Amino acid sequence: MNLEDQTLVALFEGLDTPGVSDALDKLGLPGPCLGVAPLDNYSKVIVGPAFTVQYVTASVPPGTVGDFIEDVAPGDVVVIDNGGRTDCTVWGDIMTQYAGTRQIAATVIDGVAVT
Repeated sequence: MNLEDQTLVALFEGLDTPGVSDALDKLGLPGPCLGVAPLDNYSKVIVGPAFTVQYVTASVPPGTVGDFIEDVAPGDVVVIDNGGRTDCTVWGDIMTQYAGTRQIAATVIDGVAVT
């Protein structure tokens, strides 16, 4: 994690989602994340730089679901845009286990996950 990311993460560490949301509202900054639901009971707030992924229709030759995982740094939060699709998964048990070994902080998905 570079120094700029470390500084930003430190600013958000310990803050909860409602507090950040209220601050964004007060500053007039957009930042809603509707429909976000945890798949686990987290005991602490998770903060980290976002590693963003946007899924698109398979290319020729098609890639695999986890092609990007080696590029994610320890402490990053993987944020996957799958267009809210519920007919295909982009994350599952194998990705979760591998992310844990790579110390990836969390995963946020606009779509479905199978665990």
